[in-house]
Amino acid sequence: MITSEVKTSLCFTGYGNPSDEVTLNFFVHTSLFLHATDRSDFAIRRRPVLRSFVNCVWPFLAIGYLSLHMFGLVLLGANSLNQVLFGASFGFTMAMILNFWVKPVFLDLQRRLTKK
Repeated sequence: MITSEVKTSLCFTGYGNPSDEVTLNFFVHTSLFLHATDRSDFAIRRRPVLRSFVNCVWPFLAIGYLSLHMFGLVLLGANSLNQVLFGASFGFTMAMILNFWVKPVFLDLQRRLTKK
């Protein structure tokens, strides 16, 4: 298991392309966190244990998991550092855009369509 003779024949560690795994992970975890901490949700307001878990524990677990995953890909040689950082920022940005700009449009869609 410990040998330096193992080489990969296909390595995409060039500059410019973000890591798709990191992008997807950051997008999903950020979107789930933003959706779970939405203050208009009645279920989370009346459950203090769930609210404290979502607001306090989940961010630490998610940041720890995502950081280990990012730098694990770098250490394995599957991606370079700039790819995982670019993928993380791209996934985080897309989650923010969809949560704050696109989600309200779809939530308000029924009222706008039935308005006469």
